[in-house]
Amino acid sequence: MKRLLSVAIPVILWLGICSCEAEQSFPAERLHSTQARNHGKALFQKHCVLCHGKRADGKAAQKSGRILLLRGHPPDFNNPVWRKKVSALKVFKAIRDGVRGTSMRGWDSLNDEEKWDLTAYILSIHEQGP
Repeated sequence: MKRLLSVAIPVILWLGICSCEAEQSFPAERLHSTQARNHGKALFQKHCVLCHGKRADGKAAQKSGRILLLRGHPPDFNNPVWRKKVSALKVFKAIRDGVRGTSMRGWDSLNDEEKWDLTAYILSIHEQGP
């Protein structure tokens, strides 16, 4: 048991450090970067439209004439009330880890820069529209 703890504790600490690394190295200016937002928009169109809808209003796109059945309701990113309730970190973590109890899965296929660009775009939608 002691041996298991001697291995588990450093691994848990290491995972905690790694998960915070991207958050600490993120420059806040990126959220307002036109380049980051444009890249995030392209990522949104490629990966997110199917569930979040073309207008980013939380209305799932139709696929082959059938509406997707999702667990949970995707948020309306156009809604200023939603925008006031979330932080960049919360959006980033939802993209990275997914949202428990919903169909939103974590996007391991995206690197941290792409996740932050997607975050920048999502947070800008209520200002400019999708």
